[in-house]
Amino acid sequence: MPSYQYSVLKDIIQKCFTYIIEGHNMLKKYSFSIPILLLLLIFNTASASLKDDSNIIFDWAEQQFPQLFPPTGQTTQTFDIWYYRYYPDTGIILAVDNNSQVYVMGGEFGNSPVLVGAVLDFITAISGKSRIVNPGNGNCQAIINPSVGTVLTYDDGSTTTILENTSTYFKFKDESATEDTFFTSTSSGTTTGYYKIINGNVYFIHTEAIGEDHFTYDSTISETTKDIFGADSSSSYLFTHTPYIFSGPAYEVCEKQSWYVAEYTSKWTGTQIIDGVESSINETILGGGSTVMIDEMNKSVTVPAGTFNTYKRIDIFTGSKHNENLDNASIYSISWYDIKSGILVKSQNYQNGRLFSPTQLISLSQ
Repeated sequence: MPSYQYSVLKDIIQKCFTYIIEGHNMLKKYSFSIPILLLLLIFNTASASLKDDSNIIFDWAEQQFPQLFPPTGQTTQTFDIWYYRYYPDTGIILAVDNNSQVYVMGGEFGNSPVLVGAVLDFITAISGKSRIVNPGNGNCQAIINPSVGTVLTYDDGSTTTILENTSTYFKFKDESATEDTFFTSTSSGTTTGYYKIINGNVYFIHTEAIGEDHFTYDSTISETTKDIFGADSSSSYLFTHTPYIFSGPAYEVCEKQSWYVAEYTSKWTGTQIIDGVESSINETILGGGSTVMIDEMNKSVTVPAGTFNTYKRIDIFTGSKHNENLDNASIYSISWYDIKSGILVKSQNYQNGRLFSPTQLISLSQ
């Protein structure tokens, strides 16, 4: 994550980072106020899936703020919905509840729990590593990939044909036609994405692509402009990703599920030919830095191609490269996927709150 975001988060934590008091073992040794007892007793059983995240946050807090959380190496306790550590030297409790929220209490923070942030924010700040952050609320659907031979046409002029779909790669062909005031362009390309499934999650390894573009210009366009953009071009290139691109769960998506995609480096190599002149491609591109959430399940969406039962996915782009390229713009996208077929039904992109390049499915053949 960008260094300035980390600094801001660290400053906030240092000022109000609080922790929740130990569980039933602590009650044997210490007397607590009514608010603390209520905090420990009013919720359901803690989810064990949060334990690893909780320990990462607890260990980091002890290292960064030893004046608040001494001595280090306290045992993580479980009580009701909480994972927590208690620090007797300062009387402070640090805890995570089963809604993936981080709290502090006791000592200089007082006898009422103080919410200091979401587990996702802390894990992102601490490690920046891709990971499933919240498993969701249990309302889940199996992930279905579009079947081979499916042809999808969208209102932006693009058509996608699914060519192959195996356990380790998928292959599709994209075609599009664009008409502008001064030119018409047509493009066609085939892309093959190779991936691995590791511990139930999908990671993209590399991408191969071959494409062709053709421009036809209006008679008013100058020869200089034509020389710059060319009339015909073709390209063949390979994207390799370090580390592998984390793409989320492999087998099912669940409502309110979320994951973080850490920044990665892509090596872009290949060749391109513009009007018969060949040149090499050799660039390094920084990508990633995004948070993904499955916001809604079983959402009915109607587009020109029909009415679909969908799940709604939100991608929030936070990577430094995105901000650097777009003047620190706030960028996010909303997409709706058909649960039955895995087809993208509709998408909307936003930059600083303004909608741009919306797309919807206008025809489908299988």
